[in-house]
Amino acid sequence: MRIAPVAVLVVAIVLAASFALEAAGLPPVAPGNLAAAKAAAWLREYRYATSELELAGRTARGSCFHGWFGGKLHDDRGTILELGTGTVAVTARHRVIASVLPASLRPLDALLLAGCTKVLGSRLDTLAIDTTVRVHRMELWRRRVAALAFPGLTLIVAPTTDEPVGVELAGLRSRIRLVRLTPALERRLEAQR
Repeated sequence: MRIAPVAVLVVAIVLAASFALEAAGLPPVAPGNLAAAKAAAWLREYRYATSELELAGRTARGSCFHGWFGGKLHDDRGTILELGTGTVAVTARHRVIASVLPASLRPLDALLLAGCTKVLGSRLDTLAIDTTVRVHRMELWRRRVAALAFPGLTLIVAPTTDEPVGVELAGLRSRIRLVRLTPALERRLEAQR
């Protein structure tokens, strides 16, 4: 009968000791890297995003979907971006294919700027591991936001939740909105592919 309380005490001591050793041996996480990890977690929760990009003085609306496409069999998983009218960038099987993008915009940059969740989330994960992320607060779009500065890319997030709301890349800025997929919306998006 006395074994159970002793076993619980031993487990508690071992857990406390392991947490103390871990805390003593690891450096603290930089606030920017923590915010980047939270932003990447947001992106992993979504497969569809809409965006507004300023391109050559005009606003282009985009929608980006990560899922199955390729006809009735839906045999390919990837990300497809519709940017403006008729502009498409697709990534599948680790390659990027583009059609009718403005000359100043590379396909991967278009996918990142549009907030394509899988592509942007993967890039954030890589950048946050490789560098210390700088954070600064700013006023943008009539609201307070936080800018997470990576080499060559700035992610704009909501300051309290770290939800991604925009991207700056190659002198261009976008506004993004993560959209929860309903079964009806997902069927409609997959049928269009």
